[in-house]
Amino acid sequence: MTVTREDLARKKGSPTFRSLIGLTNKGSAKNVTVQLGTDLGSDDLTKVHATSSGDLNFTAKDRWVITADTPVGGYASDPVVTQVFKGKGKVKNHSLSSSCDPEVGRFGIDYTVKLPKKSTRYLLFFLEMSPTSKDAKKNIKKFDNPKKLKPLLKGISKSKRKQILNWDL
Repeated sequence: MTVTREDLARKKGSPTFRSLIGLTNKGSAKNVTVQLGTDLGSDDLTKVHATSSGDLNFTAKDRWVITADTPVGGYASDPVVTQVFKGKGKVKNHSLSSSCDPEVGRFGIDYTVKLPKKSTRYLLFFLEMSPTSKDAKKNIKKFDNPKKLKPLLKGISKSKRKQILNWDL
């Protein structure tokens, strides 16, 4: 199996980083586990400010998490970070588990992906910076709307988009 990663930092609009992970299976069908771990840079000051489920507990059911190095509503010395792990709606051929240790600024997601024989599938992730939690919560809406998401997908071919497992594009 071959793993590739294409990263893109947006030049215009919101400060958004996109990561497209490619999984190419050259043999027979298999399940593989892909681990995505992040260290937010806010170290032991990291606090969860919001999750897609509406609480402050990041779990595998959440599609996104907003974190910062201050209590909720406070002024952050570092940018507020939004991590988007999957899209809204039906997500194909993967299961998800999570690990979270905000006390040291670490978040992790494990995807178990079904790869058909001789195929390539993709996982798509976003990371965005905002000046405040309020701004981050306002900006998260674009990840729920395919039309607003379109500029962030620029450069990903339609054929690749069809093979992205953690978004219904």
